[in-house]
Amino acid sequence: MFGARKLSFDKNIDKNVVLCQAYTSIAASVVNRTLSKSRLSYRIDWVGVPFFLRNKCRGASKVCVFTVNRCDYTKAKLIINDLEDRYLRRLAVNHAIA
Repeated sequence: MFGARKLSFDKNIDKNVVLCQAYTSIAASVVNRTLSKSRLSYRIDWVGVPFFLRNKCRGASKVCVFTVNRCDYTKAKLIINDLEDRYLRRLAVNHAIA
């Protein structure tokens, strides 16, 4: 067993980055619909916000977090930035990754 090679995976498997956080369910459904129309793979997680941190999340008790693969991040960010302003105000887009 000492000569067995360890399995290697593609370098982009399981490399998801946070695209944005939606503070309302309406904004989350709009982002969900636009990412589905553009045929990008993404993941949705609903995260509970502690009571004393809700002021940072505009009073939301739960926040919808969208994650995408790092290869699709720039395309997804361009799609999100093309949304209407009334939905962008309810999103926190991650601009840390280029």
